Order: sequence, then structure tokens, then C-alpha cells
Amino acid sequence: MRRTSAAVAVTGFFLLSGCATMAGTVQARAAVDFGCNESAVQVAELPGNAFRATGCGQEASYSCTPPPPERAGFTCTREAASAK
Repeated sequence: MRRTSAAVAVTGFFLLSGCATMAGTVQARAAVDFGCNESAVQVAELPGNAFRATGCGQEASYSCTPPPPERAGFTCTREAASAK
């Protein structure tokens, strides 16, 4: 529950700041999921709005969808995780 709240807070920050990019959203989300600083998370773009995040000895894939015209920000969902 605590991680979900943190993920929502991080995502909300990006949405309100207007600085949201898909890679930035993935980096922020992965930092929360991994329990480490954003600066420790690297994000690689994959085909089809997919990304791979690595950091703090963890790796996960995320799939992102752009927002509808009436909303700002991206929705990125964690697809899979594995220990490095």
C-alpha cells in the first residue's frame, strides 16, 4: 500500500509539473517500485511505447499509454520484474 501511495505521489508530481515524458514517468515509477533514488534508475526505450528500467539490482519492463486529449501525463504499467 505504501509503494502505491508513493507511486501516485510521484506520478502526480510529474503531471502537475508539466514535465512528464514516458521515459521520465517510467524512471519515477521504477524508483518507487525498486525502493531507490531516481538517479540510480536507467531507462531504455523498447518498441511500441515499452521501456526497460534497471537500477538498484532490479529490472522491470513497463508499457506506457499516452493520455486522452482532456488529460495530461502518461500511464505506465509494470509488466514484469526480475532480480539482476
